[in-house]
Amino acid sequence: MSPRTAPKKCLFPLFRTLAGTLILVVWLGALQRECFAGGGPENAVVIVNDDSASSKLIANHYVQLRKIPARNVIHLTGIPDRETTNLETFKTKILLPILQQLEARKIQQSVDYILYSADFPTVITILGHKNLLLDRIRSSSGLPKDAKVPSAKLYGGHASINSLTYFAIAALANEPGYLMLDSNSYYRRAAQDILRRPFIGQQQKDYQSAAKAFDEGPGKGFDDAIATLQRLAAANPGQAAVCYWLAKFYAVRGDVRSSVKWLTQAVQNGWVYREETKKEKAFDNVRFNPLFRGLENRIPDYPFTFAPTRGFKHQRRWALNGMVNGEDGQGNNLFLSTVLAVTRNYGTTEKQALEQLQASISVDETDPSGTFYFSLGSGVRNTTRKAQIKPVVETLKSMGKSAVTIKENLPSNAADVAGLLMGTAGFDFEASGSKIVPGAICEHLTSYGGRLAVPGQTKLSEFIRFGAAGASGTVTEPYALAAKFPHAMIHVHYARGCSLGESFYQSVSGPFQLLIVGDALCQPYAVRPKVNIDGMLPMQEVSNKISLNFDTTESKVPVSMVELYIDGLLLFRNHELQALNFDTRLLADGYHEMRAVVTANDLIESNGHHIVPFMVNNSGNSITIRCDKEAWSQTEHVFVEVTSNFGDTVSVVQNLRSVAVAQEMTEGKRPLRFKIPADVLGRGPVELQAVAIDKKTNQAVNSAPIYLNIEGAAATTKRNTERPTPKRPKVVPTAAKSTR
Repeated sequence: MSPRTAPKKCLFPLFRTLAGTLILVVWLGALQRECFAGGGPENAVVIVNDDSASSKLIANHYVQLRKIPARNVIHLTGIPDRETTNLETFKTKILLPILQQLEARKIQQSVDYILYSADFPTVITILGHKNLLLDRIRSSSGLPKDAKVPSAKLYGGHASINSLTYFAIAALANEPGYLMLDSNSYYRRAAQDILRRPFIGQQQKDYQSAAKAFDEGPGKGFDDAIATLQRLAAANPGQAAVCYWLAKFYAVRGDVRSSVKWLTQAVQNGWVYREETKKEKAFDNVRFNPLFRGLENRIPDYPFTFAPTRGFKHQRRWALNGMVNGEDGQGNNLFLSTVLAVTRNYGTTEKQALEQLQASISVDETDPSGTFYFSLGSGVRNTTRKAQIKPVVETLKSMGKSAVTIKENLPSNAADVAGLLMGTAGFDFEASGSKIVPGAICEHLTSYGGRLAVPGQTKLSEFIRFGAAGASGTVTEPYALAAKFPHAMIHVHYARGCSLGESFYQSVSGPFQLLIVGDALCQPYAVRPKVNIDGMLPMQEVSNKISLNFDTTESKVPVSMVELYIDGLLLFRNHELQALNFDTRLLADGYHEMRAVVTANDLIESNGHHIVPFMVNNSGNSITIRCDKEAWSQTEHVFVEVTSNFGDTVSVVQNLRSVAVAQEMTEGKRPLRFKIPADVLGRGPVELQAVAIDKKTNQAVNSAPIYLNIEGAAATTKRNTERPTPKRPKVVPTAAKSTR
């Protein structure tokens, strides 16, 4: 995707989908339109700054620990070596190259997370987008072009790197709707909004007209309304609001079967409000029926306060009511994004970043014991979210979690901090005597918690330093606006089993200024499904057709489907978990990696996977790579030997990128010897493969990988790349209070 082909127009505040330009063609047929939530390594790409030793170090360790497919690691060069850059540089040097690589690698349909390793600019200046938004506000309000907009200061002139990635489609289309405080359609809004605004434009008018006809009772308008809702449901089968209304219409008619059908569909799409359903008088006509009563009693019993906790998928069109639409223009396609580590300025050291990531990964699925702490302290930073806390504490307790409120900012001598929500400009966590449980989310609503090159306030990195899996802070003055910070419900979403990334983005209504640092895939409270592949053993040599069975008998949760990935490519989806006759002749000879990924049959849709490396031999082509030793100093050159009976040229690759000059295959020149600077690979665990290519057919044969360790101590001091920034005078606009 080039700047010339980037989307030019889109609905405000809904952003145009990339689906039209990023098309995946798979070998086993076109994928179904319905998509399922991610959350695993197959759904994440890791972005590496190839000019940064820290970035390669963090990425190498994370990729190995998380088992990220090599296809899902993207190396970029020419990245500005500062905390702040401008929007155009961000687009051309970072965002567009990422999307182009997703397309080139044919993984755009399976990627939900874009995760940045260290040493990327975390603050992006967006004055052009801010001015564009202000012009639109003036125009819609009938103000002169040069009139002052009272709310102008609330939009700021900076955004975080992860938020602009989350709103990638809008950013590329120069659509400033992402600056609005209600821009995030994945945010879990008030439950009553589910039935109020599922659509925009003509579809919303049609929907409202149908809802109005309900009050008029049976008649022609009633019948026309049903037809309208059925049309909307056919185009948007994942929209719970339409299904719920159809259940009500058919209930008034006394059509039990149809009412049950549509209510069942509404529940499958996220309608989780049993008591609210029982209050609905429209269903009085059908409650006599045992089938309806049985369904009604099986609806999950969520309080009718927020939209339900949901697993995330980029390919879903997230509607204004937090549900999923199917029609073009009726929802936003988004990317979850965090920064794995910041190791310069007021960030963490390399050593601290690695320790935090390792701890976060180790705590997955462990349901850690601990307490969620919520500060009720004084001052605008605490009072901004005070009203959110009590119902969240009650919800966590109803889930069997320990949750308490405290009057201080920090809990004192608490060795069990599983989560922390507070508000303060400065704190000393070490002095509190408390301990953060691995996997915890902690944050402290303030002005510059995410501005890691500006002194004067405690940074989000303080939480990371003491063991939090994730923390956040704004990159510019946000003022005391709750919509720009995580809602207290973040801890409920997390405790229900969502990933750290899903929990953050479900909790922030207007996230454009929020920098999120940490492991987005961390899922300490998830119960993931289990799968085994029968019919394939690790490193087994296979040929012709083989039969694969996907065994889920060990899974503690029901499974909705299985997906099959080969070498990081999504090739097959099976909702029935049926056996698969797989033709290995579709693959080149040599090494391949198979991943079976199963999805839990619930709204969180956690993933579980089973990985099996294997060798294909249908034509006798082979290639091998060897190295005399496993450990190399970062100052050395790594020497490898490659032997192949196939191809015209041979390359050595790391994460699909060539790390040595390709050599021609000539008689008498076997094995080929390659010399690779160790610092090109980066410190930490490294996987190398040899690739032989036939120029006539463009066919490639891959070797089995070798695993090396590039030695070099992780730094225990931070790198400072910024010039000292003088303190700015305190200016508080009348429109809002500053959090400084």
